[in-house]
Amino acid sequence: MATTTIISHTVANFVQWKVAFDAGEAIRAQSGITINGVYQNVGNENEVTIIAEVSDIEVTKALFASPEFKASMENGGVTSIPEVKILKLAF
Repeated sequence: MATTTIISHTVANFVQWKVAFDAGEAIRAQSGITINGVYQNVGNENEVTIIAEVSDIEVTKALFASPEFKASMENGGVTSIPEVKILKLAF
C-alpha cells in the first residue's frame, strides 16, 4: 500500500522554485514518488504544499535525508525548514 506524504515549505520565488521542482521528476520517479498535487497558499503564493504517494517510505526518507536532495532544495529557493507529514490510510 502506498503512503501519503504532505510537504510544506516557503520558497523565495514560486516560478523559479517550479523550474527546480520540475527538474527533479526523474529522481522522484526512480524513488517511487508520485506527485498528486502542488498547492500554493491563497494568501502567499510562495508557501508551497506538495501531496504525494510514495511506494517505499524508507527510500523516500533516505532521499529526503541525502545531501544532494537538501542542496537541490536550497538551490531551488526553499527558504524554510520543510514540514513533512507521513500518513497512512486509516480506512
